[in-house]
Amino acid sequence: MREEQKLYPQLIYRINNALSELKTEFKKHSDFNDNLFIAPSVLNPYSRTFNWLLVAEGRWKLIKKLMSEIQSKIKNSKNEWNQFKEEFKKTEEVKSVADAIHSIENSENLKPEEYHSALLFLYQSYPINNKEYFDGIIYQNLIIRAKKSDGKNHRIDYAEGELLIEKREHNELYPPVDIVFYYGKRKEPKKALSQVINNTKDSNNNFHKNYLLPFFGKYENTFDPKTFLVLKPEHFSKFRFLYIIPFYDALYGQYGNICGILTIFFSETEKRKSFIKSKAKEKLIARLPSYVEEIKRAALFEILQQPIEDSTDFLKNYIKCLPMLQDWERVMVWEIKKEKRISEAELIYCYKRYKHDRWDECAPVYSKCKKCKAHFDKLKDKIIKTEKKLIPSQNN
Repeated sequence: MREEQKLYPQLIYRINNALSELKTEFKKHSDFNDNLFIAPSVLNPYSRTFNWLLVAEGRWKLIKKLMSEIQSKIKNSKNEWNQFKEEFKKTEEVKSVADAIHSIENSENLKPEEYHSALLFLYQSYPINNKEYFDGIIYQNLIIRAKKSDGKNHRIDYAEGELLIEKREHNELYPPVDIVFYYGKRKEPKKALSQVINNTKDSNNNFHKNYLLPFFGKYENTFDPKTFLVLKPEHFSKFRFLYIIPFYDALYGQYGNICGILTIFFSETEKRKSFIKSKAKEKLIARLPSYVEEIKRAALFEILQQPIEDSTDFLKNYIKCLPMLQDWERVMVWEIKKEKRISEAELIYCYKRYKHDRWDECAPVYSKCKKCKAHFDKLKDKIIKTEKKLIPSQNN
C-alpha cells in the first residue's frame, strides 16, 4: 500500500492498512508463518451482504499500460459489464457506487491512480450473498444459534474448514467447504454444526469472480487483463485449509451481531495447527476491536457522502443512511405534543427492514403497519413517562 493510501477514509484502505501493520509486527516473532494469507470480509449492515476486501501486495497501484488493457476489456465486454452493474441494483445503491461506475465508464482523462481507486471501490462494494461462501455459512449459523439462544450469548469463537476441491464444479467460484464451529471454553471446544454449502453457479465471464477478484487477489500471477480467468483446482490447492475468525459489534438476536470475518488460508493442516498455537494468532484476536472501529469510521465517512434528499428533515436523511453504520431492526421517530398541559406522543414515521433485508420508510400512519402497531401503545406510554422525567415542567 502506498503511503498516501494509508490515510484514505474508505473501508478497503483502512482494513488492509491495519492488517499490513499487523503482518509487519508478526515478522518480529519466530512463530510467524511467512505465507500467512488473510482475507478480510465485512458484513455491510445496509444491505446485509458481505463485501470482500482482500488486496494482494503489488495491487495497490496501476500502471498506465495495465489501465489501458482493463479499459479495453470493459469496453469490449458490454454484456458482462452491464450484468456486473445489475448486481449492485440487488441492494440499495449508494452514491459512491454510482460515482465509481461513472468514473470507469468515462475514464478517458483519468489518471491511473484515479482509475485504480474507482476499481477498488466497486470491488469493495460488490454484494456477496449472506447465504453463500464461508461468510454465509458463519452468518447463517449465527442466526440459527440466535433463535435458539433465548437471549444468551450465541457467538462463535472460531471455525475450521476444508475446501472440498474434488467436488468443485467448473463454474463455481469456490469449491464446497466443510466447516466445524467452536465456541465456549477454548480448552474444551464444542462442535456446533458441520455443514456444506454450495456456491451459486454462474458463467465464467463474471466481472467480479473472473476478473476483479483474480486481479486484486493476484491469483497465482495468472491474471491476464485481456481475458476472464477460468478458475481451476490448482488455484485453490494452497488455500485448502481454513481458520475463520468472526468479529463482533453488539449482540441482539439476529440484529447487530457480526461486523466481519477474517479467513486465514493454509496449504496443510499442520501449518494451521501451528498458527493456532502461535503468538501471532493471539495478537490477531487482540486487534479485532480496532478493526471494528475502522469499520465504523469508514461507515460514517460513507454516510457523509450521501446526498441530502429532504432539506426539511435532516434526521430522516440520517436515519435513511443509518444502516451503513448499524444493523438495527427498526427506527421510530416520535413527536411530543402538548395541549392544555397534557403531553401526547405521536408517531411521525419509522424505518424498518422489509423482505430481502431492504431498509425503507414504512406507512406514515402506524395503524397501517401491523409490526409498528404492536410496539405502539407500550412505547407511547414509555415516551411520555421519560419525557416527564427528563424535561422540567414549565411551571417550575
